[in-house]
Amino acid sequence: METALAEAYRPKEGKPNFVRYADDFVVVHPTEEGIVKAKAVLEAWIKDMGLEMKPSKTRITHTLQEYQGTRGFDFLGWTVRQFPVGKTHSGKLHQRPLGFKTIINVPRSNTWPFSDRYSDRIYA
Repeated sequence: METALAEAYRPKEGKPNFVRYADDFVVVHPTEEGIVKAKAVLEAWIKDMGLEMKPSKTRITHTLQEYQGTRGFDFLGWTVRQFPVGKTHSGKLHQRPLGFKTIINVPRSNTWPFSDRYSDRIYA
């Protein structure tokens, strides 16, 4: 799967980053065209195996700006988003501020069962 995706891109386009765990995966690319191309390549690769991607779980999103009503994504129980910040709190690339910070955390809905069950032990 990773090889098919890497072979579909020319060096000028930039290869997408691919993260996979079992049957879940995320593709990250700087451009929307790159993501659409990755989706088509992966759908063809999966179709050759006699499978298909589930449309309700497959979506294109942006982590910093709102895209089609959503921002960020959930992957393996973690929420990945980016937030605009000032230059003193910004992430850096080669000592230059990016203007945003990437935050990866557990959604609040996943922490409530734990905190309700054990709050008396934690705060006692």
